[in-house]
Amino acid sequence: MRSGRRRLIGAVAAAGLACIAVPAALAATPRASSASWHLAYRAPVHYEIQGITAPARDAAWAYGSIYGKRNALIGSFYLHWAGRAWRTARIPVAKGFAATAIAASAPTNVWIFGYRAGPGYPGAALVYNGYRWRIIDGPWTASMPHAVVADYFHVWAIPQEGCASAGCATSVAYWDGAGWQSQAVPGQLSLVSGGSRPWLVGVLTSGSGRHVVVYRWNGTSWQQVGVPAGTAEEAAGAASPGGRLWLVVRSRAAGPWRLYVRRDSTWSGLGVLRRFPVPDQRLPGLVFDGRNGFWALPYHWTGSRWVDTAPGLLLHPPRPRWLNEFWYNYVAPVPRSAAVWALVIANVPPYTSDAAQSSIAWFGSKP
Repeated sequence: MRSGRRRLIGAVAAAGLACIAVPAALAATPRASSASWHLAYRAPVHYEIQGITAPARDAAWAYGSIYGKRNALIGSFYLHWAGRAWRTARIPVAKGFAATAIAASAPTNVWIFGYRAGPGYPGAALVYNGYRWRIIDGPWTASMPHAVVADYFHVWAIPQEGCASAGCATSVAYWDGAGWQSQAVPGQLSLVSGGSRPWLVGVLTSGSGRHVVVYRWNGTSWQQVGVPAGTAEEAAGAASPGGRLWLVVRSRAAGPWRLYVRRDSTWSGLGVLRRFPVPDQRLPGLVFDGRNGFWALPYHWTGSRWVDTAPGLLLHPPRPRWLNEFWYNYVAPVPRSAAVWALVIANVPPYTSDAAQSSIAWFGSKP
């Protein structure tokens, strides 16, 4: 893909994601799922879908980039699901706008973050109220990697990737419905959705090494909370609006990953993750499933067991013939449903790199 995200060509990236070892009371091996993946939409060649959100069963949005010769960026495109099929959507106020992230809290509150073409590439967001789109200027420039939308009056964004140097801080922008405010929070951090009280998860580098840090929004600022792990190379999380936080931590490079869950103020260890994610992929963001667990494509932690939704993807059936790979970790759970949307690469015979098309698939019952 052209966006700079690392990918595997001609193979299913998910096949390298091994099982999670958990306590004996839970499943030690991912269970195969009786449900399956289905292709819903295949984009034209040179169109790359890069983000997706599903605030309702009959309301989902996706965006992507259009490329020309020599991978030159031509512009952005937008897709909408209204309950029957994915269709191209026209957004009049998006002229000269390049999309880089998407999030939503409801069908009447959809945000597409990005920047305007022109000097300095000033940041902006397209906001949909269910009837029309408007554009809001943002305190970032060019690519904006992380965003959380709770409602129109509570939106958080990280304008740039945090630094990794000792004592560095991540700048977090907050929209209160009238304007943007910015706060610097110590650490190299990522936003984790959690309703009106999201989280920041990452690592903080100091003279004694790199350590896991977790913060939660208390209504006015970011409050640091205790963590179950100390020294860490990387950390990521998923959260529910009810306050649960799942945390994956790797203490050293190429070492094992461990999974923890926080309920109220109590942490519990759930075991070791082996080879997570696949070796040549960047750490994916974990995605809350809307129920009791989270997704890390193609695996689903249900809250009590680890389910492989696509067994035997690489070597033998029942891998769908059209599936080339999952794109970590662009998955959008469908509210009040066990279904999810995911971004995938779908091949068209003959299976060559030129024929691999950016696509959308669903798992489980059709949304």
